[in-house]
Amino acid sequence: MARLSIAFLICFVALCCGSLTVQGLDSPLFGGELGQERPLLRAIMLSRLVKELGGTKDIPAPLSRGLMAENVAPPVLRVLLNRFASKLQQEQPDENQLLRSIVLFRLVSEQIGKKIIEEFKNQVQSRRVYTFHHTFSWNTALEYIDENGELSGFTLGLIDAVCEEANRTCVSQYDVSKTCYTSQGEQPRAGEGILGRQFDVCVNWVKSNERERALAFTKPHWKDDLTSKFFVKSGNPGGFDPKDMSASTVGFVDGWMCDEHCILSGSDLAAPSATKYYNDVSDLVKGLEDGEVDAFFLYAYLADTSLYEAVGDAVVCNEGTVHMMTRKDSDVLEWWNDSLDRVIASGKYYGLCNKARSAYGSKGDIKCITN
Repeated sequence: MARLSIAFLICFVALCCGSLTVQGLDSPLFGGELGQERPLLRAIMLSRLVKELGGTKDIPAPLSRGLMAENVAPPVLRVLLNRFASKLQQEQPDENQLLRSIVLFRLVSEQIGKKIIEEFKNQVQSRRVYTFHHTFSWNTALEYIDENGELSGFTLGLIDAVCEEANRTCVSQYDVSKTCYTSQGEQPRAGEGILGRQFDVCVNWVKSNERERALAFTKPHWKDDLTSKFFVKSGNPGGFDPKDMSASTVGFVDGWMCDEHCILSGSDLAAPSATKYYNDVSDLVKGLEDGEVDAFFLYAYLADTSLYEAVGDAVVCNEGTVHMMTRKDSDVLEWWNDSLDRVIASGKYYGLCNKARSAYGSKGDIKCITN
């Protein structure tokens, strides 16, 4: 073999078997972003190299599989590369040009590697579906169930607008609140659904110090009144007294801020003798009607005061803004906030607010954050 051919082969093998495999995960070839997908990207880099060299031959299947495998012996890989290099030389007899192309490719390989990774990310994102978890518990203009049993309200329009702006595919699903966050037990904690990746986003959750320790929050998209009160049947037939709950059972919605922990931290009241948690507001109200609890504790604006009577002083649990809630490692945080900012800046957010006033105003005040 001519000296120049040997030099070409050494450079070719070193680039494919050395620079792409010997260096650690922080190899500049891919900007430290390869992780565990290096074998696959190694094969793709070889394909890109062939194109840079002006070759027209496809990478032989044995060589492609060898580059993607983790356990192929280097001598075997070098033989496969040698055969392929010979074919490339037949296409491009000017070995000086081949060597110049290889050297040039090595100089720009980091940029090419990063571009390949970015292309991969975009392809993955274009195919990914993000699932948004709704609880059907609000019954306000923000979110409610219409007369056809369908989810309606401001939130759906907002999700559509932000996901469209971000070029993401988003779908909604229903589940109970506790799969996002639960208040039962000694300490509130993140729910099994969000931690188990059954869905990506918990829709319309209020930020608190306890929740932030376990989960992450997007920028706010709604204001809320977090004033909570105790409610009993009209006339308070059971004589419920918030100042003495030593013999009382109080109901709560599981995972909501208006829970027993709010009572203890937001007031000087003692804990009730017993507690019972429900999946949503309708179950909570039914618990009072069925005599399972003596009173329930709920955001004041959600209670039907024509049927239930507020007793005792109001308690404020936390700040009054509503967010999307997700896992701390979720890539939703990378695109939702920026896309929400653009939706607001473009005026689409204001349009959604105006639409909500006319379409959902009968369900309560429109509490957009920019109003």
